[in-house]
Amino acid sequence: LECLGYWLAATIRNNTSKAALYAPIAAVGFVFLALDPFVKVGGEPIVGILPFAVAFTGFFANDGHGIYPTGINSLLIFGTGTIIMWAGGLRGDGSRPGQPSALGDQLVSAYDTFAWTNDMRPGLSLAGFADAEALGQSLRIVIPVALQSFIETMENVEAASQKGDNYNLFEAMLVDGLGTMVGAFFGSTIPTTVYIGHARYKNIGAAAGYSLLNALIYVLLLLTGLFAPLFRLVDQVSILCILLVVGLMIVRQAFEVTVSRHYPCLCIGIFCLILNYFSVNAANLERGIYNIGGDGGIISSLIITQIVCDLIDLRFGRAMVYTGVAIFASLFGLMHGNNPISPQGTGQVATALTVSTVDNPNYYLGVNEGWRFSVAYSLLFVFCGAHLAAQRMGWIGEPIMDNGTDPAHMMGEHGESVHYKKEQHPTTQIA
Repeated sequence: LECLGYWLAATIRNNTSKAALYAPIAAVGFVFLALDPFVKVGGEPIVGILPFAVAFTGFFANDGHGIYPTGINSLLIFGTGTIIMWAGGLRGDGSRPGQPSALGDQLVSAYDTFAWTNDMRPGLSLAGFADAEALGQSLRIVIPVALQSFIETMENVEAASQKGDNYNLFEAMLVDGLGTMVGAFFGSTIPTTVYIGHARYKNIGAAAGYSLLNALIYVLLLLTGLFAPLFRLVDQVSILCILLVVGLMIVRQAFEVTVSRHYPCLCIGIFCLILNYFSVNAANLERGIYNIGGDGGIISSLIITQIVCDLIDLRFGRAMVYTGVAIFASLFGLMHGNNPISPQGTGQVATALTVSTVDNPNYYLGVNEGWRFSVAYSLLFVFCGAHLAAQRMGWIGEPIMDNGTDPAHMMGEHGESVHYKKEQHPTTQIA
């Protein structure tokens, strides 16, 4: 899907507001890279407080360059936390005990179990194709994940361009797609995508060699089985403080490149991932939390943000296009995937790709939610169409056609990309 997605990605990129392009990655940065680590620091305050402080003095102070020598910030962060952890400062939980002696036992067990062993072989994962039923069920979950990976690659390339690095979108998507397929052949369940923390790379002057070194270190650690004992050796709370920094940098960049009138829209996109976080990490929540956040939130974050951007900019025609996409995506569980009943009436994974149907003749008792959103977006489609007609008759002002880009960023005043001038594809801007 990602290899084939370039042409669609180019069209989306040229017909999407900055707030909508940045909403999913800003939301991922805010929720999973920043909020979740912050929660973990709150759970282990003795271990986490000093790494948390070093994260801010090392990454945000001194105009973003930090007050420590380049290259040692991360070492200071997880080194400080690890020392405090082994000194007995960790309270601990079921997966990682607090007592240093128990931590030592876990470290020895991880080394004895995983070090210098590797049972994965090329093609081993292909055995799963023998079970056609299980394969079909897996694809209903994998396809939405692949679409989200496609969106994130497109957006991370866009984020890099705003820092002055214009990478070829086709090449990025092709390499990500091929990398995912090669990894799957060797047993990986994780797709590859363009790194989300380009802003930090840019600040410290890192280039291709930095990524290559990271890759080589991971190959060494994973093929030798040394990753498991290293995981037990180093404090995880302090490492999460590094992710917190990256996440906040992404959020800051998203607001920097978005015009102020679209700030509310950007917040709506972030809400989608916040609700996804709660739907995964809590129980007995409001139905609306599962409805908006249950599908993963990435696609909803992009589409809903774009619709409200177009409403603000009076671009009702384009709002109708994205509303039409939302109608389709909601019907099949790509958005608002909270559909625990299959079309056959049996139970299923609520977020699986499916045809959302009315699962109970009584409107008030049905539990599938996707079809309700299809109806809701249909009403919104009519709303936008009526306003477009009023606009054509001169009753409503003209649309704003700048795609929500800060003029300073479009002109390259701060060294950012002039993407919308340099890489304009032969696509028509939809009013």
